Amino acid sequence: MLLQQSLGEMLTERSLASVTVADIARRAGVNRATFYAHFQDKDALLESALREKCRRVLQAALPELSPPTADAWRRLIEGVLDFFAAMPCRCPQAARLWNAIVVNAMREELDCLLQARLPEDSTPTLTAALSGAVVTVGLRWLRGQAAGTTAEAAAELTAFFVQGMPCNFFAPLVSQKEEKHTKARML
Repeated sequence: MLLQQSLGEMLTERSLASVTVADIARRAGVNRATFYAHFQDKDALLESALREKCRRVLQAALPELSPPTADAWRRLIEGVLDFFAAMPCRCPQAARLWNAIVVNAMREELDCLLQARLPEDSTPTLTAALSGAVVTVGLRWLRGQAAGTTAEAAAELTAFFVQGMPCNFFAPLVSQKEEKHTKARML
């Protein structure tokens, strides 16, 4: 935890590329051997710190998912989206590594939470689909491409999860297919 805290402090001061293991160990008040006894490198420390942050965000957003009400889902989703919205912007090169770690960590932690708290008959495919959908929407904020608020997006995604696919969702696809079929018969 002390190493994670030291890395976090240093990342508010400078980029990850300019931080060394020796810098982190010095800030934490330990030697490099102690660092390497716990982490392979600074990227592994960063991933560990981000996973811990993801766990805290998920626990704060949804201490209990029993019963899984629409409001509970909305709080969970909004918490995840707020997490992504609050992530600091990075230069494009650093963002690739940082974003990949953040996205994978949140998706995996959310998937674990869902597997542990959803009914026993929920399949791994279902939990992966739910966590993937939430994280994919969160990517909009991480990339600075979001429209609207996290609350609005959480409400929309919650409605989708709770109410299901709108009946007319596939109507445009069906219409296009029927139109092509009709044109083909006319030829």
